[in-house]
Amino acid sequence: MPENPTPSQLVKYELCEKILGYQEDNDLSDKEIAKRINLTLPKTEDILFCRIEKVNSDELINAVSKLFSPAEIKVIVEQKKDTSHVWVV
Repeated sequence: MPENPTPSQLVKYELCEKILGYQEDNDLSDKEIAKRINLTLPKTEDILFCRIEKVNSDELINAVSKLFSPAEIKVIVEQKKDTSHVWVV
């Protein structure tokens, strides 16, 4: 993650974290997650290792919607003087 991430980068990071949390909570292998979200194993690993520069928002939203169905994604962006905070709920 860059030192001063954009709101978009923060959202992508949070979505990756949600998918990783799902994997850990359900004790699933990388291959099992890849199958559930219908992505290749390398692309899934990019998500699980939060390589946000290698995944796009559409891929992440589609992946989250497959794991958390029905899915509703809310993004809350809070900007302060020198920092941005993003929550995905």
